[in-house]
Amino acid sequence: MPDLADGKTYIAKIDLKDGSTEVTKTSKAVTYDFTAPTVSSVVFTSNPGADKTYKAGDTVEITVTMSENTTVTDSPRIALLSGKYATYASGSGSDKLIFTYTVATGDTDANGLAIVANALNLNGGTLTDTAGNTAVITHAAVADNAEHMVDTMLPTLIISNNITGDAGINANITYTFSFGEAVINFDETDISVSNGKKGLFTKVSDTRYTLIVTQTGSANDITVSVATGAAKDSAGNLSISAQSVQTTDLERPTIAISMNNTNFLRNGDTATVTFDFSEALATSSFNLNDITTANGNLTNLSIDSTNLSRYTATYTATKNIDSIHISFFITTGWTDIAGNTPAAPIQVSVTSEHQSSPILAVKQGEDQYLNATESTINIEIALQPDAKKDDKIQLKTSSKTLGNPYIITQADIDNGKCLIEVNKAILGGDGTEVGIIAFMQYQSGNVSEDSNVLLITIDETPPLPIANSWWHINTPPTGQNAFILGDLIELSLTTDEPLKFGNTAGSQLMMDDKVFTLDTFKSSATSNKQLVFTHQVQANEIMARQQAVIRADEITLNGVTDLAGNTLDLSTLAETSLYSSAIFYQPSTHPFDSINTTNNATPTFADIDQDGDLDLIIGNATGTLSYYQNKNNSGTNSFTKITLNNPFQNIQHTNATPTFADIDQDGDLDLIVGAGDGKLYFYKNTQQSFNLVASNFNPFSHISIGANATPTFADINQDGYLDLIIGNTTGKLTYYQNTKNTFTKVSAINNPFQNITHANASPTFVDIDQDGDLDLVIGDSNGKLHYYYRNTNGVFTVQTGSNNPIANIAVSNNAKPTFADIDSNGTLDLIIGDQNGLQYYQRQHSEVIDTIAPRVTLLIKNTTLLRVKAPSDI
Repeated sequence: MPDLADGKTYIAKIDLKDGSTEVTKTSKAVTYDFTAPTVSSVVFTSNPGADKTYKAGDTVEITVTMSENTTVTDSPRIALLSGKYATYASGSGSDKLIFTYTVATGDTDANGLAIVANALNLNGGTLTDTAGNTAVITHAAVADNAEHMVDTMLPTLIISNNITGDAGINANITYTFSFGEAVINFDETDISVSNGKKGLFTKVSDTRYTLIVTQTGSANDITVSVATGAAKDSAGNLSISAQSVQTTDLERPTIAISMNNTNFLRNGDTATVTFDFSEALATSSFNLNDITTANGNLTNLSIDSTNLSRYTATYTATKNIDSIHISFFITTGWTDIAGNTPAAPIQVSVTSEHQSSPILAVKQGEDQYLNATESTINIEIALQPDAKKDDKIQLKTSSKTLGNPYIITQADIDNGKCLIEVNKAILGGDGTEVGIIAFMQYQSGNVSEDSNVLLITIDETPPLPIANSWWHINTPPTGQNAFILGDLIELSLTTDEPLKFGNTAGSQLMMDDKVFTLDTFKSSATSNKQLVFTHQVQANEIMARQQAVIRADEITLNGVTDLAGNTLDLSTLAETSLYSSAIFYQPSTHPFDSINTTNNATPTFADIDQDGDLDLIIGNATGTLSYYQNKNNSGTNSFTKITLNNPFQNIQHTNATPTFADIDQDGDLDLIVGAGDGKLYFYKNTQQSFNLVASNFNPFSHISIGANATPTFADINQDGYLDLIIGNTTGKLTYYQNTKNTFTKVSAINNPFQNITHANASPTFVDIDQDGDLDLVIGDSNGKLHYYYRNTNGVFTVQTGSNNPIANIAVSNNAKPTFADIDSNGTLDLIIGDQNGLQYYQRQHSEVIDTIAPRVTLLIKNTTLLRVKAPSDI
């Protein structure tokens, strides 16, 4: 057949067998195909699922797109994983050729499937097009495709725990479950435990889980296991099984204790204590804090390097052991290596040899002191029945032995005691206190425990009176200002150490020719540190305060020593006046200690509640009046502030200065208040209710003296009526004479106070010199007090220096004096208000002994007292 031209049309003539000819005309042009098919693309076309991962058994499909329809023969293939191939499956005669691979166990590609360039090979087959042209099978590489990953590996599992060695009784073990990759659906129900109790299960991460297991039961091992398939990875691969077997130690440790020295131990002696345990202990588990022992200390605890179950320590006695056993108490804080504690605290006693101790005492007739005249002391030692001839007794102190041992004689054994003389020189010097101890040295070589401690005191210093605290005299009985007939006067002297009284006959003290005899009973009543001399007042005796003087050369003492026998030394005793020369003095305590008031306190006293004693009323700069009720108890005044029922609580006048007088003559005291405006305000007392009287009924309404009126009342002209004297800021005293209850200002020429001026004058009247008339005392702005003596002519003369008994008294600014018998001794004491509160000065009586009966002179001048104005005029 000739070659045909491409694109031309030909007529075919066919000679048939029957001799006929068939002519056929082609309907189209004949086409030549010399182009071989090629690979257009290679693509993964299977779906691995939502996790984009193929697991074992899944089919990976690859579609090879050809440039034209291609016919496939035999089994062409595409290289995939190492040594793995996707083989031809379908698509022959089309341009889509399908290759498949079934994923096998062990296949893994975490980066995604990839195909290297030209991975398609014919494997003995053919790829041709319709014209029979053989395909060109070269193609480009397919990069790692994360949409097509392969995971056929089963998740691995390792079970571990935190125990090194054996687990102990009730041990809490932390198990860790470590997977080779992230897994799901794993919890405590997937874990099997034998000989233990499951506790807290925790997911630490997708690959790590923990479980607390507590040892239970008596079996030896704890088994924790996880079955195959308990968890799976994201590809659905099931996990493998795993198991952990933990060995246990369920025996509690025990201990035995021994000592290398069982002789009697005395203070400071040492011994090695061995602690043998039934097994090795946990590191640093056992220490000195776990051991308690009596009468000694443990140190240097260490483990035996050749035997890890043995410890040793040094025992040092802190006293002489007086028991045949030394006990050790071991707590339960230590453990064996498995963590097991002992069943209970352990007490073990170690037996030591015990020898009876001697008993020490001072020889009968001697004391435990060595004084300045003594050089030796005799120690009497009582022997125990186990003592034998030629045994020895050693005396010692806490720091040294005393001489050589004393060798016991047969006579000592027969008497049951011996006597050892000790020189003072080897004990120490003056002031030494030394404890003497004895112990036996037996011929067997053993020694006894120590004896009792015999305390010996070396005292070579004579007792002395305590400086600046020498003589004290008792006070007269309640209600008396002086000692009277039959009273007992006590003079006491305090010494610096206890005294001992021997034969004290003839011991006495002379004072103002009066004999005071040493009373050893009273002297021994106060820790034996006092000498008490007594004198009972006889008829016609009298002694002034200035005569109450004690001199050392008028004291005779016999048989008075300290406990060591040193004679009392009175050479340092100075001449002592028992009473201060001052008439007024400040006691260490007084009933106004607890009263806290400031702002220029102005005190006055009156029986407000009509119970027979004086109550305290205090004015101040703010204008209020404070009321302190006198709770007199058996003659002792005590002042309690009344707040709720204060009858003056609604009264207020700036710089209030209160005073009291029966103005309306109804038998009770009315209140008159001087104020900062210079006026006087009158408050009528009606059944202890004080009501302001209107100015037209106020007998003082016409009075105004400038600023800061300070009123007081006194019968100046001695007509039986109380006159009114008022101080003020300028310091002048204004005098209003009471003439039949009418107050009239006295002119300057007739005013006995005309020439007296003290700034912020606060006057009061009292009989200072006790001559029967009223003297004048004025407080001023500087806190000073001024005393004006009234003579028989009614003239007030200022007193200074020694003539002024209050010259040395000074308080804070704005002194406001008043007088009252606070100590109930019949004399008027001085109470001063100032800007800081109250000051108290007690007045002393002038006589110590007074047995002379007073003579009475009765003078009646006027029967009208405290009359100010007739009631009908008010």
